[in-house]
Amino acid sequence: MERPTGAARSAVTESDIFNEPALRGRSAEVGDSVNREAVFGDSARPDVSDSGGIGDEPALSSVDAAEAERRNRSAWLESQWRNTSRTREWYLIPLLMVVSGFAAIVCTLVKGGGGSMALAIAVFAPVVEETSKIIVPAMVLEKRPWRFSSAAELLVVCAFSGLIFATVENLLYFFVYIPKDKLTIGILLWRLSVCTLLHVSCASISGFGLGRVWRAARENRSMAEVSRAAGYAVTAMVLHGLYNFGALVYALVTQGS
Repeated sequence: MERPTGAARSAVTESDIFNEPALRGRSAEVGDSVNREAVFGDSARPDVSDSGGIGDEPALSSVDAAEAERRNRSAWLESQWRNTSRTREWYLIPLLMVVSGFAAIVCTLVKGGGGSMALAIAVFAPVVEETSKIIVPAMVLEKRPWRFSSAAELLVVCAFSGLIFATVENLLYFFVYIPKDKLTIGILLWRLSVCTLLHVSCASISGFGLGRVWRAARENRSMAEVSRAAGYAVTAMVLHGLYNFGALVYALVTQGS
């Protein structure tokens, strides 16, 4: 079969190509793709302008809305911290000390002796007591962190809460729980020193954790995430529980002898 000469080649038109059996019915499709903006010029590119384009994607819109909400919240919190007068809040810290301490007094009702109360003494009592000592300042911190001017205030509040709790508990032991004929100088000194130090120290550990939460909220201009102090509270509960367990074992051994 003879190949077409140069003149014959030039006579082959575009319509002849698209009249080929394999390309019939697709001339418009192929022609559009060939002629589109003389091979992909600007007029053929999809419109990705701000109106109806990439910027209007739902995922990007939700991200922008969340970022705007975060900035508004940060600005609002900053204004709360800036506008809160320390002179008007002078009563808050002493009030929290007293309320927190007395809120935990009810926990002394779970105290007792004997094997039947072992779980309550070693487990339940420490959990409830250590939670009750810090529950009031923790609630204020979570809802209104700007009411505190420093992390040290939370530490002080929790420490004094533990001190008030220990004082009332000691009075109950001296005048209610321990018979007068068994109340010795050794027991009295032990409770006034070791037991008091235990309650203050455990509450201070939890207060230190709340202080770190406050500091993070202040630096990030965000609400306080009190749950981040859970590790410190658990540490206080464990230490308290270990002391109670040791005291229980000592009491059982001395009673048996």
